[in-house]
Amino acid sequence: MTFAPSPEVPFKAAVVAPAPWTLHAEGYAFALKRAEGGLALALFVDYASSPVGPYRELLLIDRTVALAGRRLPTISKIYVSSQASVDNGRRNWGIPKELATFAIDQPREGVDRVTMHADGKLAVELAIQRGRLSLPVATWIIPPRVRTLGQELDGRSYEVTLRGRGRVHTASLLHAWSDGERFAKLAPERVVAVARVSKVNLTFPEALVR
Repeated sequence: MTFAPSPEVPFKAAVVAPAPWTLHAEGYAFALKRAEGGLALALFVDYASSPVGPYRELLLIDRTVALAGRRLPTISKIYVSSQASVDNGRRNWGIPKELATFAIDQPREGVDRVTMHADGKLAVELAIQRGRLSLPVATWIIPPRVRTLGQELDGRSYEVTLRGRGRVHTASLLHAWSDGERFAKLAPERVVAVARVSKVNLTFPEALVR
């Protein structure tokens, strides 16, 4: 994986970028065992382009919310490397983004190491070995209910159905750690599966706001 140069210089908070957004990205997806049973999803994404410029993010989907008689997956924790992404993510879709800094390096061939600092402290460390096999994927094969996020923020509810396409690659986890306070525990024994994603073209349309 060839990640873009670090986008850690934040955009001004005054940048306003209403939906829809089209983003281009690559990154990793992690299926996690939940303590109470079932699975959660963690994603590290490196956006090469977006309406507010390049940025990185780490997010967790580990629960659902009840909106309009349906239970929808919700992003319960998310950090991004751009203040403009924080502000517009909250404004457009009710996504509870917080600011953090990320670093990526390749300590050896085929290995990506990701670290995240939040509140000035190391919060997450990941190391992943890239695999060779890959397949194309598109959201049209996934039922809309599964790819619809439900968010609640500042007294409002938001629903947004994602659309996109890209490629999914095999990968294996070499190391995972998080402090358990700023981000949920990412111990290796919790990680059920890892996949690399590339050439992602993702659309966040305007949300249904109540």
